[in-house]
Amino acid sequence: IVLNSIEHMDNVLQVAQRITEALAQPFEIDQQAVRVTSSIGISLFPNDGEDEETLFKNADMAMYHAKGTGKNNFQFFTARINQTIVNRLTLERNLRTALDRDQLFLQYQPKFDLASGQISGLEALLRWRHPTRGIVGPADFITFAEECGFIVPIGEWVIHTVCQQQRAWQDAGLPAVRIALNLSVRQIRDHNLLASIQHSLAETGIAPQQLELEITETVFTA
Repeated sequence: IVLNSIEHMDNVLQVAQRITEALAQPFEIDQQAVRVTSSIGISLFPNDGEDEETLFKNADMAMYHAKGTGKNNFQFFTARINQTIVNRLTLERNLRTALDRDQLFLQYQPKFDLASGQISGLEALLRWRHPTRGIVGPADFITFAEECGFIVPIGEWVIHTVCQQQRAWQDAGLPAVRIALNLSVRQIRDHNLLASIQHSLAETGIAPQQLELEITETVFTA
């Protein structure tokens, strides 16, 4: 939508608000109520660009930011949004090569039985050894790994690496211990998930009960 002869910023806000409210109203398809949500990005001439291409690009980045801040939302383009999106795209591009470059690794956090004081299991925690940012935790990259679908090969790598580590510990004479790992919504929906787990268990000779799959509440709300 292109607005001409804008006299005041409130004019833009009113249009964005009307669009958001209109799209939020339910409508009926085959006697079923359907609701949609909207995310709107706004760029202004000449502050956010002096040509059509730049204005559309910046509005698109603002829309991308609006999607990440909640449903039925609109955002104006700012330099901060631009830098945030650039950083995110750079990180996403780096993540796509992280597996091939052996930059991902797992740390194992012990779980203790309070009654006995003994270790009852371990939890596998994914980390990324980024070449310039250092150790990056999953909170900084898992979300867009899910969005772009790269969480599936990462998840397969985690499952196989956990099984290999379990095998190595047992071969070294250590007692078998259950290792927990998280599954994302995208992994649950992947029809190859079960085959991937079965393959890793069979290749390493690990008993299924030594692998614990944790599912977060987001799986049931997504």
